[in-house]
Amino acid sequence: MVKEDVIRPRPPRTVDPDKLERLRQWSRRKPVIALMGEFSSGKSTLLNLLVGQDMMPVKVTATHLPPVWLRYGSAEPYRIDRKGRRHPVDLNRLSDVPVEDTRVIRVFSQADILGRCDLIDMPGISDPNLAAQDHLDILAAASGVIWCTHAAQAWRESERAMWAEMPARLRQNSILLVTRADKLRSEEDVAKIEARLARETNGLFAARIFASLKTALAAQRADNPLAWEASGAAELVTTLESILRRVSRRREQLLSRYLAENGTADPQLAEGGAIAVEDNADASDPAAGTVSTPLSPDQDAARRALLSDLRDVLSHHAAALGSVTLADLASLLAELDR
Repeated sequence: MVKEDVIRPRPPRTVDPDKLERLRQWSRRKPVIALMGEFSSGKSTLLNLLVGQDMMPVKVTATHLPPVWLRYGSAEPYRIDRKGRRHPVDLNRLSDVPVEDTRVIRVFSQADILGRCDLIDMPGISDPNLAAQDHLDILAAASGVIWCTHAAQAWRESERAMWAEMPARLRQNSILLVTRADKLRSEEDVAKIEARLARETNGLFAARIFASLKTALAAQRADNPLAWEASGAAELVTTLESILRRVSRRREQLLSRYLAENGTADPQLAEGGAIAVEDNADASDPAAGTVSTPLSPDQDAARRALLSDLRDVLSHHAAALGSVTLADLASLLAELDR
């Protein structure tokens, strides 16, 4: 069960109309869920399960790739280089993508799940070609994480170390997914691993779920609801949907604290309506670090330095930051993305 936030009532804060509009745009963005874990932990299978189709050729799923960001749509795929420039990508030749010069690959699909959130398929955390900072740069845009860990060696020291480097704000919206649960010999083995994970990951994730992703894929393709339930996939999907609703509700609650300087509250919230989820259509792509034209080297360096400082504040002082402060930082980040 995903716990709901309890946001204490506070007097509305007056901001200028432009800032209120930027906050509204931020609140409309679809949640972004990152898929993480070590190599062979089941990330690629999980991606195919959530999207309902094989997104990339099997022959390249195990190779070293930059993060792959999936969004709803029918546009052609492309990659974004270190200077924010776009280049077309052939999904049948992903092995040709220059990893060191690529921040992210963007892929589009009209899968149902992508109508509710974006998905980022992150590289395996043991990938020597990608430094930890590359993960942190992309995860600045993430709302939550599904962390895949192999049941036979669940939650290794390397996983604990990497998760400790992730922004603390992700914990309340993240799932620890114990994959290949069908390989465990008995219910007793499952209980032992669950007890250990409960101790070692207490407070680090919103939920822990045991699943057999290959069984889930087979059940999905055969339209077998009993096998789907037994695989753990039903619990995963239900928990993910709860997290997506939670993220959207929290944004609405935070936005409701603000009034335009003329004393008018956000009209959609004043009418009691939910904020519609809209596609950003790359109008403000946090992965690109640019809007319509590339930044100059000096501008890009200054922007990266400021974002790094903000990440440090969030990472090291998250417990002390109040909700209003977080909203102010979100507004500033939205302003930087303009």
